[in-house]
Amino acid sequence: GRKSTFMNTQLELPSFAKVVSDSIITISGAADEPVQTDVDLRPYIAESGFGHLIVIAEPVSGDFKGTWKYRPWHVTWMQITNLGVDFFSFGDQDCRVLCTTLVDGGTVQGAEVRFAHSGRSPVGSTDDTGVAKIPAGSFPSGRRAPVTAVVSYGSDSVLLENLRVFPRFSNSVTQAVFTFDDRKLYKPKETVTIQGIVRELHLIQDGRARELRLPRSSCMAQWTACDSRGVEVAKGTTGLSPACSVRIEFCLPDNVNTGDAHVRIQVGGAEWHGHTFQVQEFRRPECKVSAAMRTQQPVILGGVG
Repeated sequence: GRKSTFMNTQLELPSFAKVVSDSIITISGAADEPVQTDVDLRPYIAESGFGHLIVIAEPVSGDFKGTWKYRPWHVTWMQITNLGVDFFSFGDQDCRVLCTTLVDGGTVQGAEVRFAHSGRSPVGSTDDTGVAKIPAGSFPSGRRAPVTAVVSYGSDSVLLENLRVFPRFSNSVTQAVFTFDDRKLYKPKETVTIQGIVRELHLIQDGRARELRLPRSSCMAQWTACDSRGVEVAKGTTGLSPACSVRIEFCLPDNVNTGDAHVRIQVGGAEWHGHTFQVQEFRRPECKVSAAMRTQQPVILGGVG
């Protein structure tokens, strides 16, 4: 495999990887000018049209004027596949792998699932619904260590990295908060209005399902608004409505920093929820639009009346 030194370290390709090309490409354009360069990778793909490529781009040593170990470089891992794979964890007892085709979204039956730590033996195969059940014994000890899954169907394959399976808690309660504002874009000195809907997710059936419930109406929502540079512009505490919604209003100061602003909301001491909006200086168009009827014939809207 190819080795590339970076910051006094070496970048090594996996042992199963094979170098298929190591070439210099001429890039047109002036110095320090952004330019797009197309590289044809089709000659390095298998005849089936599927496969995996790792592309490493870095400057030529003779052309780079700076310190070589600080040179810019970029690594891209490409998967050429028709498979769409999703991994669902239900705690440390079992999990599901859903395999569909990217051509029309249909399910794929007979796709094999392997874990890198288990060698080449498959740990599951998808049924006629495209789902494979992975038993608990297939995961490494401790359950929390990340695993790498390979899902293959014929000559096509997909690799999923850093999959984690955490224990489930049958009595765990999490909070779901959905927020929206009136227009997402504001000017300094304008009033921001945010509405939020708060619900609780209770795990039931030994963690296999979730039930949506209303939180206690006595819960209070604490919130803090900051501008694009993290400067606090407003904060407060708001109670929940009988329908367990929350309404937040505050006025932006005249000297607020423009850009991406955010509001952090915490209900009943649970985890924080974030909401973002834009603050910009702009002038509304100074124009006037008018409309007039130029015919005396009757006009019918919405069907025959």
